[in-house]
Amino acid sequence: LRDRVAFVLSFGGHGDLPRTLQYLCTGASPGGATLPPHDYGSAIILLGVADRIVPPAQVRPLEEAILTFLHASHVDAWDKAAAEREFARAKGLAADLGEPARTLMNYVNTRDVARLGPLLLPHVGEFGGHEALSPSRAPVPPFPVYLLHGLDDNVIPAAESALLAETLRGRGGNVWRLATPMITHAEVDHSAALDSVWMLVRFWANLLSE
Repeated sequence: LRDRVAFVLSFGGHGDLPRTLQYLCTGASPGGATLPPHDYGSAIILLGVADRIVPPAQVRPLEEAILTFLHASHVDAWDKAAAEREFARAKGLAADLGEPARTLMNYVNTRDVARLGPLLLPHVGEFGGHEALSPSRAPVPPFPVYLLHGLDDNVIPAAESALLAETLRGRGGNVWRLATPMITHAEVDHSAALDSVWMLVRFWANLLSE
């Protein structure tokens, strides 16, 4: 497969996973800017490190509660009533948990990243530290790399793709990068300005010409 790839496209991707996880816990993006992170990022991190921060007997019940919350967040995009039922179920599951799982799940349910993030921060290095999970640490691809990012992305900040582009170019990579207000991490902004539309069109035109 390596010798048959024409190009690679990253849509809202990270360059360094531990750095991105740190952002989701603190809101401090690369370069020193502060952008409040989306709350489901910390919920997903908690799901991944639950076995490190709660007693073994609490791990499975906590994971079930977190998955219920994440499912509710997903359903909320098209069925508000069903989402409310699932959010209520997540709160009920939290009430049945022992401590410290109950407090952690309450932070998830109330979207309290300010309290949950610092508790997760000590664990994100071991959770995402393998170099294969961070493109900036991998060998430079021998084919063009296209990085497309939402300018105000609060799951993986746009600075991630900027730093990745800089790293790859510095090592001889062929990189095209665009950060645009037309998209967020998960959706398209239909009210974007014409120049943003044009820049996005040019980005896709260059990619499709490969």
